[in-house]
Amino acid sequence: MFFKKTILLSLFTLFGFQWAEAQTEEFKKLISQGRSQQAKGDFEQAITSFRKAITINANSPIANYELANSYYSNKDFEKARAFSQKVIDQKKRYLLAAYLLNGNSLNDLGKLEEANTVFKEAAKKYTHHFLLFYNLGINYYKLKDLEQAIKYTERAVFLKPLHASSHLLLAALHEVKKNQLKAVMAYYFFLMLEPDTPRSLRVLEELKSLLKVLMDNEGGLNPSENPFKMVKYLISRVDLNKGKKKNEMELFVAQTKLLFRMLGNVNKKTPFPYIWNNIYVSLFYRLAKSRHLKACCYFIHQIAPNDITKAWNEQRKNQKATTSFQYWMNKQLSRF
Repeated sequence: MFFKKTILLSLFTLFGFQWAEAQTEEFKKLISQGRSQQAKGDFEQAITSFRKAITINANSPIANYELANSYYSNKDFEKARAFSQKVIDQKKRYLLAAYLLNGNSLNDLGKLEEANTVFKEAAKKYTHHFLLFYNLGINYYKLKDLEQAIKYTERAVFLKPLHASSHLLLAALHEVKKNQLKAVMAYYFFLMLEPDTPRSLRVLEELKSLLKVLMDNEGGLNPSENPFKMVKYLISRVDLNKGKKKNEMELFVAQTKLLFRMLGNVNKKTPFPYIWNNIYVSLFYRLAKSRHLKACCYFIHQIAPNDITKAWNEQRKNQKATTSFQYWMNKQLSRF
């Protein structure tokens, strides 16, 4: 009798293992299938697959996150928020991704304050992830709290200097605050990172408009211990229109060289603070002293070619100069 019970127990155990293994394989298949459907843009089908996976393992972080992600892609932000919250509550895998998805879902629902709470909670755990701070910067911008927006955006730039959108946001914030010099610096850096997209054209136009403001002596400018004000004062005393008449690109190159050299010279006596010194001024001053400044100016004009830039780019020596600048720039950016 004991022998028969042992055999039955062994059979039940064996069948139990086989069932669990089958369930595991089915779960993996559903996750893989859902991801494939998601990649093709078949979000409804992906949702169906991930929901089936959840019936096998309701607490799976991967299944809940992927389901939330599919709901978000399908613009069902309430469900995206609900399922990403399940991942957050477990505090296991996919936690950072779930925080970002949860916060963005709240953003799209128009709940900016709640989204900020989520991003701040995540930022306490992931102090070096730039996207959390970038999202906080955007949200505070929308909430018209410019000081908080600038604080978080500067943090994002510091953490990820190669993230072009952070520079763009920082420039926009400082332009609203009438800090033209800071806006110009951030716009230049953005264009060096991203010179060839539709938003690059708008940035280039804005940069030129702000450069004109900086270069014109509007009066009331005096020497200052503040490095930003001192640069504006020194620039306002130089008339680049004297002497040989310059065409549009020659003037832009001259303005850029003047600005970058002034930044470096002022920085030697009165260092710029925080990111302005470590990211912007140091790079711009090295560029002004190099042989690559002119090529850089043409490089960031590629989104808005005119007769002057087209003629310049057609010359073989200038093509080599652009390639040389790009090599130099990549080397500089590798420091970040």
